[in-house]
Amino acid sequence: MKLSINNLQFNNHTLTCELEDGYSYGIFSLNHNDTDSLLLQLSGINKSDSIYYNENIVFDNKEYFKNRLYLDFNQKYFNTLNLKSIHDLFKRRFKKNVDEKQYKKIIEASNIRNEILVNEDYKFTQYGINLQGLCLLESLTYDNIIINNPINYVRNDEIKSLIVKVICNKRFKNVIVDATSIKDFVNDLDYIILIGDYKECYVINPKLSKFIISDDNLYIQDKIYNRGNICISLAKSNTEEKKRIFGRNKHKEIFFKDVLEFLGDNYDQKD
Repeated sequence: MKLSINNLQFNNHTLTCELEDGYSYGIFSLNHNDTDSLLLQLSGINKSDSIYYNENIVFDNKEYFKNRLYLDFNQKYFNTLNLKSIHDLFKRRFKKNVDEKQYKKIIEASNIRNEILVNEDYKFTQYGINLQGLCLLESLTYDNIIINNPINYVRNDEIKSLIVKVICNKRFKNVIVDATSIKDFVNDLDYIILIGDYKECYVINPKLSKFIISDDNLYIQDKIYNRGNICISLAKSNTEEKKRIFGRNKHKEIFFKDVLEFLGDNYDQKD
């Protein structure tokens, strides 16, 4: 699946890029409303005239929906772990058969049974609802996945690692995931869509992309973050552009891990 995004406008931001098969893309913003808005448009749920799949707009596109799975891990999808009921759910809601082996395996690995409160009926804790998304993802067969709120209520580092592994393990042709909790995903994602303080969004390689931290916010281009008189921008490969910037300002080239240090605790996952 290749998604072509041409001048997509959302929440005072704009994005132009192509998302290719074979890669995982995380969306990182300090404002989850931006992430949520972008994911819902990329999934074809909310209307957009700027996102194309095989040259057709993704909104309400049945052919696109056959190949992609959108899951919000904050949403409750089922009220039981009974295999027959899960079979019926998959058939009715997703038009898919459950992979029984994978389902049983992920039920055990996630310890989701510990997150069910048994009174007059079965009720999942919010953490248990988070794990429902994981169980669905591991038990359904789709080429392309779009995941929102993957680890909001997960505090167990082992389970966090399991969720990240399931999402980013290259079983899927294309992965787009809410990477608000960036420190948990950064080592496993191929690319990150950065939604910063400015209008333009950027697709970066978290291991290779370089940035410039500077004390001048006036002449810098491709700005991403600004704190007081300190600005972070995407580093240009153009030598003349570098000379123009470096000759005017105090500056330093940094990597994405340094950008996260600059942001401090602001990028910790939301509750």
